[in-house]
Amino acid sequence: MPHEGDSIDPVEKTSKSGIVSTECPGNRAYNALLDATYIRILAPQRMGDLNSLKSSAPCLKTERQAIERLDQDIKRADKLGAAHDITIDPLTVEPKGTRELLPPFTIADSNATVNGETIPEGTTYIKVNHFDHYSQAMQIGDRLMAQNASGTSKIDETNSIILDLRDNRGGSIPGLQRMASLLVGDSNIQSIGKMSAENLLQKEDSEIQAYPMNKPYDGVVEKLKDKNIIVLTGPETAGGAESLADALREKRQAKILGTQTYGLGSFYVSERMGYASITYPAGKMFGASGRWLGEGIVPDIQVDNSQNGQNRDIQLKAAIDILKK
Repeated sequence: MPHEGDSIDPVEKTSKSGIVSTECPGNRAYNALLDATYIRILAPQRMGDLNSLKSSAPCLKTERQAIERLDQDIKRADKLGAAHDITIDPLTVEPKGTRELLPPFTIADSNATVNGETIPEGTTYIKVNHFDHYSQAMQIGDRLMAQNASGTSKIDETNSIILDLRDNRGGSIPGLQRMASLLVGDSNIQSIGKMSAENLLQKEDSEIQAYPMNKPYDGVVEKLKDKNIIVLTGPETAGGAESLADALREKRQAKILGTQTYGLGSFYVSERMGYASITYPAGKMFGASGRWLGEGIVPDIQVDNSQNGQNRDIQLKAAIDILKK
């Protein structure tokens, strides 16, 4: 038994619940995050693994050390047979790489120049960079329905649509649903994909359906049924953009041109757990075709822009050449 005045090293005072010490405040954060992670994500029956991780953690002085330690431990979770692909701290999960923030969408009319290529007569070019809010699809619908001096709308003068999703990594699910409603069809008859449960949060599989648009936009959907649609894709096309491309091919007989998409076949959930944000895959995404999107979408017409030696958009030119035939 220690005598009065003896010092006890708090680092040595450990148990299956982990280090208990005022000198190791980071361990409290570590234990709380670990508990939350196991309860929400990992198999709760593996409590032995949880206690082992707690007891083996060193003295953590700060919350940052706790987050870094937990990140390391979660990356070893596969060895425990528990889970994988979990990110600690970042608020979002995106494919690798960084890029500048692009505008939500751009539209180019016939005879406009895009990337050095002239959009042919009767063709409308639409580039959707991400699905960011509810009104995005309505703004595009307004542009397509806008009337000129003769009283004819853009959609009436359009024979073909080039939909550019090459820089689209997904985004807002409601934004995707409304875009699908505008371009694919009504939610009562059109499914643009399926989310398959993989963990405790998602109890059942669920359909990803187009979101009903207001009546004024019904005309766009009907008139698009008779249009030629080419969807441009590439390695940056991911998540919801892959769902939309797949749905347009299945439901609107659109042709996909470009290179294979990224293959972001999981949907993610981010939760703030007091000390950090934990982002993890909550399930798998399947397209309207029934295929798992994690393998990427292979275009109907494969054209590689990387062979471009003249700073020209070979994929866009290929789409234009097809529409001119």
